Amino acid sequence: MIFRIPVFLAIGASYALPAQSPQVFLAELFSHYDPPGQIREYSPFNRKDTLFAPELLDLMLREEKAAQGEVGYFDGDPICDCQDDSLSNIVIKAVPKGRDRSSAKVFFANYGHQDTLGYDLLYLGGRWKIAEIKSSREPSLRKGLREWLKQYGPRAASKQR
Repeated sequence: MIFRIPVFLAIGASYALPAQSPQVFLAELFSHYDPPGQIREYSPFNRKDTLFAPELLDLMLREEKAAQGEVGYFDGDPICDCQDDSLSNIVIKAVPKGRDRSSAKVFFANYGHQDTLGYDLLYLGGRWKIAEIKSSREPSLRKGLREWLKQYGPRAASKQR
């Protein structure tokens, strides 16, 4: 079954899912990137606590603190793994992994370049949250953040003394 919400959604296996499906969560999230070419005032960093699962959120908050207002690990938007976006042809395919877990792939074009990102989602506190983001450039956002914090976190902590 395919739904049209401003993006196309392809539904995977049939598990009894919570009220909001992973597809709807991601469609709402990616609706902020549509339509292409328009100026938007959206940043996932302004919604960290509602978008990201606790482990990933903790890493993001530690990165933010270690960066001390400078560019840190993130030099772009982790949702689309891009600095500038003009996303189009967005297709979301989610596969439930049980009642409170799902994996998804999001296919889209950004300035004409085809891209695919993977997401691991957890259902926590009555909503879906992102536990991991994977791309061809960044196979694991959590791993990348951990490695960055190992390298730059201690230096930032020593500057504060």
